[in-house]
Amino acid sequence: MNFLNRILEFFAYFFRSKPEGYDIEKFGFTHIFLVIFAFVGAILIYVYRDKLKNSNKNILKFFVVLLFLQQVILYGWYITSGAFSIETSLPLYDCRVAIICIIYGVFFNNNKSKRIGIYLGFVGSIVALISPDLDRFIFPHYTWVSFFVGHILLLWVSCYIFFVEEIEISFKKYTEVFIFTNVLHIAVIIFNSISKSNYAFLSEPPIFKEVAERLHPITYIAIMMLMLNFSLYLVHSYFMKSRDGKLKLSHRKIEN
Repeated sequence: MNFLNRILEFFAYFFRSKPEGYDIEKFGFTHIFLVIFAFVGAILIYVYRDKLKNSNKNILKFFVVLLFLQQVILYGWYITSGAFSIETSLPLYDCRVAIICIIYGVFFNNNKSKRIGIYLGFVGSIVALISPDLDRFIFPHYTWVSFFVGHILLLWVSCYIFFVEEIEISFKKYTEVFIFTNVLHIAVIIFNSISKSNYAFLSEPPIFKEVAERLHPITYIAIMMLMLNFSLYLVHSYFMKSRDGKLKLSHRKIEN
């Protein structure tokens, strides 16, 4: 009975609703370890991409199911703990949009949705892992697990879809992602101004806040939109160079 009580007490603490005002130590041991873990996993997916193609096809679905459960538990906690708020809890951050797109794309075999997910997923997961913005709870708390599990899986799933599934990439497909992303961000900017929220960090950055405060809000938004679009373009350029390099390599093998 004491053991059961301890388990219940742990879960009550793990899913507590009152934050202590504590943030992760950026570039401390825990943060660096998790970033390295995430990137090592991504590299391994790239290195073993050919083997993964011939392995169990349910690997991707397993990762996506974990992403789905991560979101369900997170929103379950938001609602049951009373932590849900219009200003912070809606799925309007780029990474949450990416996760939703990937879940839909994988389970309904929708490549357009998967493409949106991996473009936003590559950019969003890397930025979030390098500069984490967590709810202010002392570990252990579910929001810590949700943040790092969600972003690490988002990075791995994006790598899997691109390197293993080899989803079709072209300038036309990139244009579709570009249009979707900018329409989304314009809608988020309007919503942020109405609700006084900071979705997609289009009102205030997670870092260098003192610098951003010196800028006019319109100037800040313009800079952020340029940076987001430039990041998407860099991801697209990498995708295209990666595919072009593989095509040239396959041609050489045929010629030999």
